Amino acid sequence: MIERRYIEFTTPESVEVVDDTVGAPGDDDVIISVHHAGINRADLLQRMGLYPPPEDASPVPGLEVSGTVAALGKNVSDFAIGDRICALTHGGGYASLAIARADHCLPLPDSMTTEQGAALPEALLTVWYNVFERGRLTSGETVLIHGGSSGIGSIGIQMARTMGAIALSTAGSSTRCAAAAKLGAQYVANHREPDLLGQFSEAGYASNIDVILDIAGGDLMQTNLDLAAQDGRIVCIGVMRGMQSEI
Repeated sequence: MIERRYIEFTTPESVEVVDDTVGAPGDDDVIISVHHAGINRADLLQRMGLYPPPEDASPVPGLEVSGTVAALGKNVSDFAIGDRICALTHGGGYASLAIARADHCLPLPDSMTTEQGAALPEALLTVWYNVFERGRLTSGETVLIHGGSSGIGSIGIQMARTMGAIALSTAGSSTRCAAAAKLGAQYVANHREPDLLGQFSEAGYASNIDVILDIAGGDLMQTNLDLAAQDGRIVCIGVMRGMQSEI
């Protein structure tokens, strides 16, 4: 058993530091000595009592961490004790020690601090799975990533460009549009201005976008359908604008 300390939300306004222990890692798991933990929307909702974690998840909040490897399961060969890594956890990140599956861990390059690394796993792995695995984006194709100034959007634009795709985006102000463009988006539309479809049409992107990543849902769905190319792929991963849409 290894001693650890974790944060427990006793009410939405207060936290308590609790001491306990963790056992040996599972065969395919890594125990991480946590240096930094990211804050995600799910953590905030859980703190307010609006996001009950899955039954098999840790009741301790925290979905992404960075730090050093403290212990390894017997099947883990890609990492060594002391390696600097970041990881997507199944809860439990707001603690001195966190457990993650080895295939949900990434090595941190020397150029990246652990503080920076803690903001990486949730957004990076979400984009990789939804844009490149589900959306099957390939080099030379065009991808629209809504919310270009968000965590998902900012890393999605950079990943798309790195993989040789043409990145488009949306954002809610001129400042945010400029930030998305600076990250590499070839065209960014302001979704708070009228006629989002018209903005993309004037820029030459109507009915020819190969992959669309939608983090908002709601009334964006019809716009997505109008912008998508024949055989285009639309991946919706959020419903901030509502769970229903008329098509």
